[in-house]
Amino acid sequence: MFYKKGEMCYNPEMNRTWSFFKKDICKFFNSVRTRVIIGILAFVVPVNAVMLVFYQNDRQSIRQNAYLTLESICALYASDFLNETLRADNYCKDLITDKDFNTLTNSNTKSAYEYNKYVFVKNFQGSIYNHSIPTGYFFALDAADDCFVICRDQSGLGQNVEKYVQLLGNEILSAAWRLIRLGDMPLLFRAYRIQNTTYGSFIEIEGHLEALRRDIPYQESYVLLAAGDESPIDAQRANQTEASKPGADLLKVMAGEFFNTKTIISIPVAATGFMLYAGVLETEIFQNLPFFRKAMLFIAIACLIIIPFLYLWLSGILIKPLKRISDALNQVESGDESCRIGTYRCASEFLFINRSFNRMLDQIEHLRIEKLRQEVEYNKMQLVNIKLQIRPHFMLNFFSTIYSLAEVKNFDAVQKMALYLSKYYRYLFSCTDNLMPLSSEVELIKAYLEISAMRYPHCFETVFDLADGVGKVLLPGLVVHNFVENIFKYAIDLDRFTHIRINAYVEEHLAYVLIEDDGPGMDAETLAAIRDARPVVHPDGKHIGIWNSIYRVKNLGEGADVWIESKKGMGTTVTIKAPIQ
Repeated sequence: MFYKKGEMCYNPEMNRTWSFFKKDICKFFNSVRTRVIIGILAFVVPVNAVMLVFYQNDRQSIRQNAYLTLESICALYASDFLNETLRADNYCKDLITDKDFNTLTNSNTKSAYEYNKYVFVKNFQGSIYNHSIPTGYFFALDAADDCFVICRDQSGLGQNVEKYVQLLGNEILSAAWRLIRLGDMPLLFRAYRIQNTTYGSFIEIEGHLEALRRDIPYQESYVLLAAGDESPIDAQRANQTEASKPGADLLKVMAGEFFNTKTIISIPVAATGFMLYAGVLETEIFQNLPFFRKAMLFIAIACLIIIPFLYLWLSGILIKPLKRISDALNQVESGDESCRIGTYRCASEFLFINRSFNRMLDQIEHLRIEKLRQEVEYNKMQLVNIKLQIRPHFMLNFFSTIYSLAEVKNFDAVQKMALYLSKYYRYLFSCTDNLMPLSSEVELIKAYLEISAMRYPHCFETVFDLADGVGKVLLPGLVVHNFVENIFKYAIDLDRFTHIRINAYVEEHLAYVLIEDDGPGMDAETLAAIRDARPVVHPDGKHIGIWNSIYRVKNLGEGADVWIESKKGMGTTVTIKAPIQ
């Protein structure tokens, strides 16, 4: 809720939160630990920052020079690749007008085809040997059902290309050059289609990539060729099938497979649909860094390494002893007076403070224990007084009954009541400090009911429903008796017959004792007052005071309780719940 204060609106809860926040911030910055750390950092950080700036500038300059070198070399080789592919494309385009090629494709008989093929291959090989990069060509004629390859390779490359063309058929057709790998041999490959003939060229690129790697002025270098969605080809014939596209993923493969680190430099150079990458180890690049600049880095690192050792030293002689004292004071402030500061190696001043603190807590603990002992004794006396004071109405009624019986000279009844009174007081004093078994309480209640039958003849009937073993349950003495007596005080009437039922059983580690009657019951106001432990005055002037019994039951422990249910004209049920002792 927002309140007006002058002309400004403010939120008290927000103000309190902000106050606590400011308090925490002030506490943090005012602590010794924080001030020590700030002091160390204020000295070390500026020095390190200056050295690292110079070091980083030198590294950037050397890295830029390496980048420019790689870029120029890659651009030169990319141009060679481009020229080679253009020459191959021109050869393929010129075949349309080549006399020998047209003669071959138009051969009518098998013998004529074989002769024309011999002439075409012989003339075509002569031109291939003039190329700077080994280049090959393939031809697949549908009419002759034949496929052959013309190249300079003598290690089976031609056979591999021939199998590749026969296997894929027209699927090898493409509008641009593509990268393929046949066995261990990487190739640039392109196919055309004229009438009933599929033909094309391929370029062996391994030698080209090896030459590029040798021209890079670093010992540990790496070059890689990738085109479109094809697998990348590298100079080491590595199986890089996990990377299918140039870019970040491809560079990640280069870093992971070759360098086993991400510190690489890469320069993509585009040419005819493929990308050429080159990378070198940064450690090798930075070998040219001047020794003084390298030393600056080591000095900065050494300063950073010294920080924790310096902090640990100050922590041992100052921060930790203060922290122990602060933690102990916080525990005492939170109510834990059992904490003590242990024995540690520290300065003599802290040793004196620690001993004085522990002696003070020992004295406080002794005084607290003495005070608790006195409170326990006082509570015991109070409980005894409660037990002895809960029966005044019972004694008055009892003596009134004895007097009436003596007047009519019913001495047998007087004797029974005297014996009951003796048993009652013996039981009362025996349960002053101890819990009593329910079976003993039931025996006393039965004797009480027998005496009460003399006062209210043929006015009530009592039924006991006790589960096996429930008689061993321990309860405060006279608690059940007191609730039974209340029935005779407020529910029994000579003009009406009343049913009383006492039920006891055990369920889930709790004992349940129910005292029920079908008497006049209580109104809602009286019942609410009893449940709230408020004093209630009966219409006839009698006080309904059973809070002592409820109090004694609830002190038995977890789960103990007394619940009373009653409706006007329908009787009353008292449920006692007590943990099994």
